Amino acid sequence: MGWLLSCKQAYVEGIDVLYRTNTIHISSPVLMRSIQDVLSGHRLESIACLELVWQPKMLPLKLGFTDNNTQWHHISPTFYERHESNILAGLIFPCLRILRISFARLIYNEKDYTLGIEWPYRNKSILSHRLRNHFLPTIDRILERAVPPTTDVTVSCSKWDWYQEIDHVLMETQGVEETRMQHAGIKEFRCWRNTPQEVENLSDSALEDAIGAEERRKGFWIHAYIEEEDYEGQLNYGLNRRDVYNLGPEL
Repeated sequence: MGWLLSCKQAYVEGIDVLYRTNTIHISSPVLMRSIQDVLSGHRLESIACLELVWQPKMLPLKLGFTDNNTQWHHISPTFYERHESNILAGLIFPCLRILRISFARLIYNEKDYTLGIEWPYRNKSILSHRLRNHFLPTIDRILERAVPPTTDVTVSCSKWDWYQEIDHVLMETQGVEETRMQHAGIKEFRCWRNTPQEVENLSDSALEDAIGAEERRKGFWIHAYIEEEDYEGQLNYGLNRRDVYNLGPEL
């Protein structure tokens, strides 16, 4: 019996190490809607780094983590005391440090189920409207119900068109300094999007009671890879973006 108990303890400790020290990769629509029904609260709190590969055709973005049966059984008093605010806020991953959300790549003449329009995008104003008024607010709501405000979040664009339109919108609304466009790798760009002070469909009083007004989410990174079909143009994007958007010389 003692040997069996030792094996059980070693197994439990090994699984804890596995969850805490690795990036957990999820592409299952079922798990991205209701992982809280599949894994215990203890296991969810063990996840520190997470990558989600979204397939909006299978699971609309707005349904991400919308089931409400999060179970926090068998949580130790010490853990509860350390993360009480995140648990009370109903977060799915109360200890998550790093989150990356990416989307399945589109092929020519395929419907983009994230935005509800076909790619290639023929109407830039519709693309901009869908990204600004639907996509980004939906991401905000997913983050508010799933991860702490301290989580380092990166959202990778399915197409370069997403990134360029979002960057344009952010420069208009936030300014160049806040948007912080930068190289994120040899063939990668990213820019910063500030989270609005009020996130739609969330109670301000409930949030403040749970996590404190001073701990609101500051924002997240919007990321994109340079696509081979327009490599040179996209590579020089950071150099001529002020000219592209007619912003005038940088002060």
